[in-house]
Amino acid sequence: MQKNPGFFSFIIFLSMMLFVLGSNSFTYAQTPSVRLQDGELMGEGPYIEGEKNGLWQYYDQDQVLRERGNYDMGKRIGKWEFFNAEEIKITEIDYDEGWYTGYYADEAIKETGSWDNEGKTGNWMYYYENGQKQAEGEYDSDSRIGFWQFYTLTGQPEETYNYDTFAYEVFYPNGRIRESGKRIDDRKEGQYCYYYQSGQIWSEGLYEKDEKKGLWLFWYEDGRQWAQLEYGDGYSKTWYPNGKPEMQGPVKNGKNHGEWEFYYEDGSPKEVTHFEQDRRNGPSRRYHPNGEKEFEGIYKDNKLHGFASWWFDNGNLDMEGNSINDLQDSTWVYYFPNGNKASTGDFVKGLQEGTWTYFYTTGEKLRQGNFENGKRNGLWTVWFESGRKSHEGPFVNDVEHGIWTSWYESGQMKDQGPFNQARMDGLWTGWHENGRKRYEINYIYDPAQEGEVRHGKSTHWLENGNLQRVAHYQNGLLHGFFTQYYTNGNIMEEGPYEANMKQGHWVFYDQFGRKISEQGFKENRMHGKFISYYENSRKREEGQYVDGVKQGRWTIWDTEGNRIRRVTFQDGRVIDMRMN
Repeated sequence: MQKNPGFFSFIIFLSMMLFVLGSNSFTYAQTPSVRLQDGELMGEGPYIEGEKNGLWQYYDQDQVLRERGNYDMGKRIGKWEFFNAEEIKITEIDYDEGWYTGYYADEAIKETGSWDNEGKTGNWMYYYENGQKQAEGEYDSDSRIGFWQFYTLTGQPEETYNYDTFAYEVFYPNGRIRESGKRIDDRKEGQYCYYYQSGQIWSEGLYEKDEKKGLWLFWYEDGRQWAQLEYGDGYSKTWYPNGKPEMQGPVKNGKNHGEWEFYYEDGSPKEVTHFEQDRRNGPSRRYHPNGEKEFEGIYKDNKLHGFASWWFDNGNLDMEGNSINDLQDSTWVYYFPNGNKASTGDFVKGLQEGTWTYFYTTGEKLRQGNFENGKRNGLWTVWFESGRKSHEGPFVNDVEHGIWTSWYESGQMKDQGPFNQARMDGLWTGWHENGRKRYEINYIYDPAQEGEVRHGKSTHWLENGNLQRVAHYQNGLLHGFFTQYYTNGNIMEEGPYEANMKQGHWVFYDQFGRKISEQGFKENRMHGKFISYYENSRKREEGQYVDGVKQGRWTIWDTEGNRIRRVTFQDGRVIDMRMN
């Protein structure tokens, strides 16, 4: 903030006047309390003989108290308090004792130690907000020196650091050393060790500017060697817990370079691969645990390149073909473990292309069709293992599209109908294996249900040629007249549906064609007139339903047609009964 020259001129003028007024006694008078701008803060306090003297307070631009303490002839003395923007004390300095104390917002001590004109000096202590010690050590001219100890939030030793020798240690919660070495400019440097929580050494080696260099040694917790890894030029090797080698090979610039060997835990070979700077480059072989070859091929810049073969653990081929930069290319052949072909076809830049043929494990053809850019396109045919067709139809852009046909293994047609983008769309017809029709169903696509649904008339036939069911649908819901038949062709029930619920007058029959009952429905519940019949077609009972509950007068007859009882219902409860 810019100082006010006029304000300071006034202070100088005031001081000169006081000097003149008091010149006869050769002493300076004390000025009243004044306010002046001091950098970013506004100071307020008294002067004596042109020097700050007594209690002074400093405020920021928002008139928030930021500093408070006493001067003695321009020199700060005693305890001074410093505040944050919320006017909470964050620091206290005793200029007489040379002691500094920092606080958290809740007034808990944050740090404390000696202080002079050059900054922090001597022993210092730091604390977490919960009061636990966080760190302790020594300062000289505001720089840390010597041995420092750091603690966790719960008070356990966490790490130590010597600012003179750069020695550094990190501890587990149980107090044992986790790592030790040197850190310079916050980077690991020189010989370094890591330990298990039990105290057993885990690894040791050399760091240069926080990067591992040279040979590093590693051990299991029981003391047996686990690995020797080269981070420069040399040879690396690792072992399983049983002492058998796990992998080994040459290293250049800290990266695998040359032929590496990998082993199973029993010591048998697992893989032999050539590396260049940590990337597979050159011939590679892998083996099954039983010793049979699993893979053989060539890598180029960590990508499969050239002809490669894979085998099952019984020695039979699994698959083989050519790759270019990790993308399958040209003809590939896949096999079953029994040695028979599973499939064969061409790849172009990793995508299936042209005619592909798939087989049953017995060797018979399973399906065949064409690929374009990795997607099925054109006619595809699927066969039964007997060699007869199972189903056939066209694909467009990897989905069924067009007329598809399926067959029974006997050769009789089973289903036929159109697909539209993998959805049944239009009239589909099905047949029983004896050649008689099984169904005729019309489908449409319904976006609301995200799939194909029945729409319009739907007819089903039994294997004997008799009708089984005739229904009408609207967007997948039964809607319209519905008829269900017995196997002998007689009607079982008939009546209308609305939105998948029985609605209106329905009639039910026995298998001999005799009426069993006539019922009214409203939204799938009995509603309206109800009549039931004896086998001789005479009425048995008659009455009314309202929303599924008997209501009003009901009449019951015997098999000869004689009325035998009248019953009155109210909300399904009998409230009156009369004989005859």
